Amino acid sequence: MKERQKRGEEDRNIQQFIQDICSDLQELIIPKDPLEVVLALNTAKPEDFSQCLKVLVDEMEQSITAEFQKGGDVRARLTSLPFQPQKELFNRVFGCGRQCPFCKTPCEAGGKYHTEHFASIHRPEGTGGCRFVDSSILMCEVCCTSVASERKFKSSKTKWEYHPYKDYHSIYPDWRIQPDTSIQASAYWKYV
Repeated sequence: MKERQKRGEEDRNIQQFIQDICSDLQELIIPKDPLEVVLALNTAKPEDFSQCLKVLVDEMEQSITAEFQKGGDVRARLTSLPFQPQKELFNRVFGCGRQCPFCKTPCEAGGKYHTEHFASIHRPEGTGGCRFVDSSILMCEVCCTSVASERKFKSSKTKWEYHPYKDYHSIYPDWRIQPDTSIQASAYWKYV
């Protein structure tokens, strides 16, 4: 009975230790499951492990700080890299330069070497110049909603003939627009 109580108390101590470690090191993301496995296999006291871990983290922090304090010429460091970070960033932000055929949202596929264009968030089609034929009012529907509807569009690509939005892929085969009827244009875009 005493052995069971002692083991239960040890388990509670281990759980408390894990919680203490995770809260002490909030900046680091440490999943609890691997820590529990390590502690189950470890015969050392949790306090010793905790102290050792804190020392190692402090040493790592000092090492990283020293590396950053070396400094040096940032431009020289950037030019010595095997790639140009500014070009990579530009390509990631601006993609390949292609735009959605309806709302003109830029393609988000990184770089220039991809076969299918996409954008995670489309805008109202009026931002791309799409208008209602009868009234010439800019459209406030979002592309994702349109491609899920029974509505039709026409453009120079369709030779100004009406074409179902659902079948846009036959006209614009290099674009992927996910159908989603839950997306509505925000008040901001409607105003714009």
